[in-house]
Amino acid sequence: MLVKFTNHGYSYTDVDGTSFYDEDKEHKGLFDFLDADLSSLPKILESYISKIIDKETFKLTGYEPSYNDLRDVDYVLDYIHPYFEINSSEEINNAIADYFNALLLQRSYSEDDYTYSPIYDEKWYMETLSALLKDCYYENEKEKHIKSFYENYLSIVKPDDDADLPPYIELPPKGFSGLISLQDHLRSMVFWMLDASALYLNELSISERVWVYGNVHSTISDMPHMTVTKQISFTDPHRNSLGYSFNFHDFLDGISDSSTLYGNLMNFHNNQEDVRPKAVDTLKSIIERAKMGYSEGIYEEYKVDSLFEVLFLEIYYMILEQVLVKKCRNCGKYFVLKNKNVEYCNRLIDEYDDNTDDRTCSDVGPKLSYQKKLEADQPLKSYSRAYKTHYARIKSGKLTKPGFFEWQQEAKEKLEQVRSGEYDLEDYKKWLKN
Repeated sequence: MLVKFTNHGYSYTDVDGTSFYDEDKEHKGLFDFLDADLSSLPKILESYISKIIDKETFKLTGYEPSYNDLRDVDYVLDYIHPYFEINSSEEINNAIADYFNALLLQRSYSEDDYTYSPIYDEKWYMETLSALLKDCYYENEKEKHIKSFYENYLSIVKPDDDADLPPYIELPPKGFSGLISLQDHLRSMVFWMLDASALYLNELSISERVWVYGNVHSTISDMPHMTVTKQISFTDPHRNSLGYSFNFHDFLDGISDSSTLYGNLMNFHNNQEDVRPKAVDTLKSIIERAKMGYSEGIYEEYKVDSLFEVLFLEIYYMILEQVLVKKCRNCGKYFVLKNKNVEYCNRLIDEYDDNTDDRTCSDVGPKLSYQKKLEADQPLKSYSRAYKTHYARIKSGKLTKPGFFEWQQEAKEKLEQVRSGEYDLEDYKKWLKN
């Protein structure tokens, strides 16, 4: 899969350029993932595996899994990030394989000599894990994926000193431990480097915060925080850049017209004189389109194989673009901060409700926050109630504006005295009723 970043956000595409989803500069997908409740996933996965194998003997029970066994997992994944609309089955199978490997490691590890026994053979491993995995692979792919999981297992029980570090397996076994760890890791990155409310860190620039994060969360040896392949093109590699300018079916002296035009322009840097008029017209047409804003600049794409790579790159670009974030005081989710004094986001308050109204957190948040403050601050609650009563007396003619302002000033002074313990709350309530 490929990720391409633009001035509008990024797109996640297949290698042929087919777009799967787009993310804008509000970073909704990232923030939804950071806020997602993943607590139900381990129990569902562990229950599913227990139906198929005996976790004590590792023998198959004969249970035939159905779609409903993991339906709730699919439901959770679909809501936490658009990446899983395409890759949920792969994520589930990775979680199953990781949990299965953790079971094997836990059963065979000896703390006396730090070895593993027994070491399970490939044939048994292939048959057992095949029964566990969700049926989503093409016929020729399933065996390849299971072998890769077995190689991960072998790299731990039979480590090769010359090989790369083996994959980390959490013990005791926990379903979806990788996804849960990823969520915490990304939360840490955003907090340390981008959260405008982070204690102590918010005094620094983003570049300074990145340096602090890098020192606190240093990697082992010389390993980078991320290794990813980047491919660079000067136009969209998924389409013919000249295709709109001429007819592919025209021929000149038995030679494809498009090939002749293409050849003329490709050699234009060597000879600007010997160029067919139609090729010149094509070049002028391309230049005019560039002037009109059709140019894309350098086309950069990253080859990615996991949600971690996608979201790491998204945070990386947020760092480059100096994007600060803050948690909404109403819904608790992060939002992009355009003004440091803003406390509420613009999400709908019933974001996933089909019968939602159009109010946002910024619409209702201040009022709800004040109501919570009133509930926690009884003196303020009493003052607020009395304020409304006295203000209504102005409209009814029972109190003059100067009289109201005089009362308000005295009421505020007594409010502070109550808060400091100099004046009794019950006496204050009685005074307010006068």
